Amino acid sequence: LESTWHSEGDLGSDALALSETVKPGFHSRATLASLGSASTSFGSTGRSVIGSLSGTGASTVGSGPTPRGGRKTRVESAVKDDMKYIMATDMQLIDTDSSEELPRFMAWVKSKHAHLVRLWHTLDSDGSMMLHKAEFLQGLKKLKYPGNVERLWGLIDRDTTGNVSFIEFAPEAALDLARFKKWTLQKFGSTKELFKALDEDHSGSITLREFSHACNQQGLPDDLKDTIKTLFLLLDTDEGVGKGSISQDELSFLDKWHPPPYFWESPDYQARTRFEEALMARHNQNMLMAWRRALDKDNSMRVGYEEFVIQCKSLSKRGLAEAHPATGITALYIALDEDRSGWFTLRDWDSESFDRLFKVWWWG
Repeated sequence: LESTWHSEGDLGSDALALSETVKPGFHSRATLASLGSASTSFGSTGRSVIGSLSGTGASTVGSGPTPRGGRKTRVESAVKDDMKYIMATDMQLIDTDSSEELPRFMAWVKSKHAHLVRLWHTLDSDGSMMLHKAEFLQGLKKLKYPGNVERLWGLIDRDTTGNVSFIEFAPEAALDLARFKKWTLQKFGSTKELFKALDEDHSGSITLREFSHACNQQGLPDDLKDTIKTLFLLLDTDEGVGKGSISQDELSFLDKWHPPPYFWESPDYQARTRFEEALMARHNQNMLMAWRRALDKDNSMRVGYEEFVIQCKSLSKRGLAEAHPATGITALYIALDEDRSGWFTLRDWDSESFDRLFKVWWWG
């Protein structure tokens, strides 16, 4: 550990000092150890909150506000929050009652609303594609959700911004719908023209049979053909269990929703390798130093899409051609943010650096 951080100047001392700040708020080491290796027993990203349901799923994403104040205070708070976030989300260690809230919520969604997207449209009454805390709490109380709505909000709003986007609420469904929207715009130009093409009998509504037949006839991309039934269910957004058909109004929400560009892009893993190697060459072959000095400039322990684009453009202007590959910065970004959550952490960037930091906390 000492040799790893020796060349980083204050980075090594920062890490050792920070290890003490992470401890408050966690369960005992004995409790953690009983679940397996402290440094390797976590999931791949630490972001999944809501499991799959009817072909859809959800996980909290987003990058929370950076604590202000002195440099050391910002870093301490960031490391503390990131460690808590990863451990609590993947292993659900912090609060047993909270870990039971999610299965309760998903069972209720399935029985009352069929899937998350239909519930989203019920809660998002103003059609803003964003839920604020009050809107969420009041909506669930009105729908007579039997669980603890405050606790549930705390689990969903992991970045503590006070609001949740559609992508955060149901990311897997959002990804399918984003791809469907892209095809719609490329093929028809608007959802209005799409509806005309799909409504084969001109009845003013589209059944599953019509939807499936017309999508195949119109050349729906192969990566969406296996999800035709799921797409239909996601678009049949009537409150309750749906009516088994799609109206033009139900399709119109796609016009209001503007998915981020990284939803469309394919990852360029070769560009990622070249980018990492170029950054390491500039930072004494040290991935943690590269993370701290080139990417995570605000010490938030996570890098969002917009932040990454800014840093890459800056690096490119300063002579790092690998920061702006021919396939584009977005393709490079998706190779790092593989679940398209909108941000990636130190653990995504370099798991070895993350594990070393964790061991400092664990054994410190």
